[in-house]
Amino acid sequence: MGGCMEFIDFSQKNKPQGNALSGGIFILLVSGMQISWIFDIGIKKLSWAEGHSSMLIMISYMSFYIAGGIGLFAASATINRLTKKNIYFTSLIFVTTASGLLIFVGNNYYVVTISRSMIGFAHGYAYLTSIVHASEIMHQKLRGMIIAAFQICIMSSALLTSSLANTIVEETFESFQWLGVIGIIYSALGILFTFIFTRESPVSLMRQKKFDQAISIMIKVRNESDETWSIRNEYNELKTMVEEDEQTSSDILADGNVRPLILITLLKIAFVISFNYGLNTIRLYHTSFFITAEGHNLSALTFLTVRMLTMVVTIFSIEINGRRLHFIVSQFATAILICIFAVVVLSEPDNFKFGYEVINLLLEVAAGIGMGIIADVYSSEAFNTLKKPRSIFVSTTIEFVLHIVIIFTTFDISPGQRVYEGIFMMASGVSLMIITILLYRQLPETSKMSIRQTRSEFMRSGEIVFSGSNKMAPSSIYE
Repeated sequence: MGGCMEFIDFSQKNKPQGNALSGGIFILLVSGMQISWIFDIGIKKLSWAEGHSSMLIMISYMSFYIAGGIGLFAASATINRLTKKNIYFTSLIFVTTASGLLIFVGNNYYVVTISRSMIGFAHGYAYLTSIVHASEIMHQKLRGMIIAAFQICIMSSALLTSSLANTIVEETFESFQWLGVIGIIYSALGILFTFIFTRESPVSLMRQKKFDQAISIMIKVRNESDETWSIRNEYNELKTMVEEDEQTSSDILADGNVRPLILITLLKIAFVISFNYGLNTIRLYHTSFFITAEGHNLSALTFLTVRMLTMVVTIFSIEINGRRLHFIVSQFATAILICIFAVVVLSEPDNFKFGYEVINLLLEVAAGIGMGIIADVYSSEAFNTLKKPRSIFVSTTIEFVLHIVIIFTTFDISPGQRVYEGIFMMASGVSLMIITILLYRQLPETSKMSIRQTRSEFMRSGEIVFSGSNKMAPSSIYE
């Protein structure tokens, strides 16, 4: 109990670090409402899609990921040239404009597609920036918990969208218009919080040779009134890391970066395999227990609720139990459950309807333990600071491309195609199992390590790196 209270006190003391990321977090809350389209929650039946071909509607679905890839590229190109505050403000302008369009013209196909694209761009721009920002400003004991919370923000908004899709009366104020209202509220809060709380990362300031500002920021975000030995040691280690990284090139295929790039990309691919449009559509087709008397299918709402509650527990255990345990349990269990679902679909057993619900709920628990979360946390820890933006751009772009491919190939799938559904799910489960086996011996345990240590663990450079918090500092940090 004492250790738990100490951790809570430590977290409260270091709240300014999480506050510094609030601009990115509010953008993820808005973009999460668009990511909810990964479930078929009746969005195609709203008035914006009336009179338009299946191909055009599919393009609207894909537009978020296409624009998201452009946003990722923009972030990788500007993150070392602009301040984090400027990037968050730019993204907030996009989501504010898009939300306003949804409020006033949310029943028009072209406006919905443009709005979705604008939010997708903002998502990619802010997501990459938030991962890098968090890795460089968070204390090593809190980094995993805070970055894991990014997925909770996304899933909570997806949950909100699923709820609205089943409760809003279309004749009065459509779901998309309500999403625009909520988006405006989130955007306004994001602008306010970004202006008040956002701090530049010490690593970025060190790269610009602004050492006095870097130590000043560290004092502020650690909630101290003056330098402490702990802050001095962290500063020295970050400065050493920046100097080491400056001796390398920006080529993401050089200096031992290929290994972490492959590992993170495989984690991203695994996440898409476990959570994509085709898989979720098939799961909804075989779930009838959560359909109300009025005909509303609450399955997606139920699934997302279970996943989010599991993720809330996960963020508090990810630093205690480590990343690898969450990875192994989550990916292995998810792969097994998807394969079991595929076997059941192919065998067409009688009186197994309730069994589908059980498998689906267990699948959400398994995925909530680590799918997506671990990929984000490891993305923040795996790379050289110079190569990190481009490396995250490449791995996440592959994730988005895979989403686009799956939407394209499964968009017109209809109920009753059991052989196709079973083969798709079996291929997904087997692929996920293969990736899990490949990663099992390769992923390092990085909880409570500094980002200099985690970088070396992923590159396996053979260098022994000690955390700065355990070393004696020089008499003055400015010497």
